[in-house]
Amino acid sequence: MCGIGVYISKNAVKKDVLCDKLNIINRSQAHRGPDYSDTYCNKNVGICHTRLSIIDLSEKANQPFMSPDKQYILSYNGELYNFKELRSILIELGHTFTTHSDTEVVLRSYMEWGTEAFVKFNGMFAIAIYDKTADRIVLARDRMGMKFIHYYQDDKQIIFASEIKSILNLIGIPEYRKEAINDFLVLGQTNKTESLFKGIFNLLPGKYCVVNLSDFTIKMIGYFNLQSKVDPEKYIYNKTIPFERHVDILDDLLQKSVEKHLVADIPVGTLCSGGVDSSLVTAIAKRINPDVKIYHGGIAEGGGEEDYAKIVARHLGIEINFTYLSKEKYFNDLTSAIYQQETPCFHHNDIALYHICRLAREQGVKVLLSGESSDELFGGYHWYPHLMKKTAFKGIGPSTGWSNEYLYTSGLFYRLPPYYESPRLANAYSLFVHQGEKLVRWNWILDTFDFLHDVSEKAGNAILIDNLLTFLNTLLYTADRMGMMTSIENRFPFIENNIVDFAINLPLEFKVDLCTNKKILKRVAQRYLPAEIIDRPKRGFPTPVESYFSFEESFFKDGFLENHFSVPARYIGRTCVDKRLMFRLTTAEVWGRMFVFQENIDSIQEKINATFNKSYQYI
Repeated sequence: MCGIGVYISKNAVKKDVLCDKLNIINRSQAHRGPDYSDTYCNKNVGICHTRLSIIDLSEKANQPFMSPDKQYILSYNGELYNFKELRSILIELGHTFTTHSDTEVVLRSYMEWGTEAFVKFNGMFAIAIYDKTADRIVLARDRMGMKFIHYYQDDKQIIFASEIKSILNLIGIPEYRKEAINDFLVLGQTNKTESLFKGIFNLLPGKYCVVNLSDFTIKMIGYFNLQSKVDPEKYIYNKTIPFERHVDILDDLLQKSVEKHLVADIPVGTLCSGGVDSSLVTAIAKRINPDVKIYHGGIAEGGGEEDYAKIVARHLGIEINFTYLSKEKYFNDLTSAIYQQETPCFHHNDIALYHICRLAREQGVKVLLSGESSDELFGGYHWYPHLMKKTAFKGIGPSTGWSNEYLYTSGLFYRLPPYYESPRLANAYSLFVHQGEKLVRWNWILDTFDFLHDVSEKAGNAILIDNLLTFLNTLLYTADRMGMMTSIENRFPFIENNIVDFAINLPLEFKVDLCTNKKILKRVAQRYLPAEIIDRPKRGFPTPVESYFSFEESFFKDGFLENHFSVPARYIGRTCVDKRLMFRLTTAEVWGRMFVFQENIDSIQEKINATFNKSYQYI
């Protein structure tokens, strides 16, 4: 895991000025790569990198990494899990290597196959390549969006970076997008394409962009589409395969994925919440690498999952490392977390994750394996069975149906496709009613499963795909930012290419039904974990926001929400019965004071300490 950056001036620029721009990017992202940083400048184009050394720790693997003829320059963030296989292929094709790093494999893959190389990559990556032979810059992001690239352009410059703050430190803070804050407050997530700042965008997962350096045009090109991996024939055929055979296949895929994710030349650990997903990853990792360390974040006030994590540790015969979050710690680190994310906090456990990563880093670990994305792939959330029941109810609305009608949503009209007939799906997925855009996406995903006739099965699969495309993005963003805040690389064995392809073509009945969720994964887990871990209710990395957050009118008085959203501070107190909403409002207020009012971070923290965090306790 590292930090990448590109700066392109549309006008002639002195080398020292260009280097200064690149150094600002590197300093802004220094936490992403504390082991080494460097820049490369050529005329009006510069590329930079901060390195977190994980594979091949030698200086030869430092970046920006150049081809022997200096015609290709690479800045790369992430890990390729199939780099050894690709390296062997490239050697057979005549390539020679000077390092043992995946970095060199990335560059030589591009030299051999061009942008077609991205389809061959199995891993997480954000890549910037200066291709002098074609007079262009190529940037690419992995299939599922585990690594991030943000960009900005105006009439003078084009900037790409791993973190938005790197861009802000070059251009200043632009106006914010009010509709994005609305999305956050209502949905807990934002548009994947646009950031919260006007003019700053996100390169989407499964896409690459080409910057033509002769005219500075930017072309976005998709190389991967999740829905395209759904194979109707394979899906139907998989219904005929016995459940236990699918369990064997998934078990084998998970073992291979975890083994690849453990590849590193430094100590590796796992996040172990005591839930099925992270515990299963931990159990498999322990079999492959007996020296793996495991970490858990507990709750100082009680009510956490420490007892379950201890059960896993005892079962595996391994020592577990604990850190404990308290209310004081939570609010002491809230401003730092929001600054690091450049957004309000999406999830209440963001800061708990930061503390786990910090402990691991203090103990010399640079890589942590996570159970993230299992719920989105295999239907792990508790509301999946309930939502499936909703899709099976009898028709909504007039019995004549809505197939030739229009649905009014968010001030726009969208035509409902023909399959919205009785029983109708229009209210099956509650999130999409907030925005017409979500209805369009929902319809588009449903079309992918048009080969299915059962309405509940169609909707259930579409919900899983939709969560992989939307909600998972916020989880990966948080994992990236909170990990990198402490120079930790978080890895995700469940969203390895082969497992994703397997999961989206696995019939729904093997994942979830009206009574059970994550059926196949729990069956695999029975081979590794005790029953009390597998059969227990899902908790979801609990953080007691109910007790942490209380309404403090003085904190919101004359603040961001009151001035920009016309919400009087005294009215915000009426939401205090919904602590999750209070959490969103509080983090949005902090974000607004930080990035809109541009208040000093220390002064914001002092205000938090004076209101929410009235005593100090370090554990």
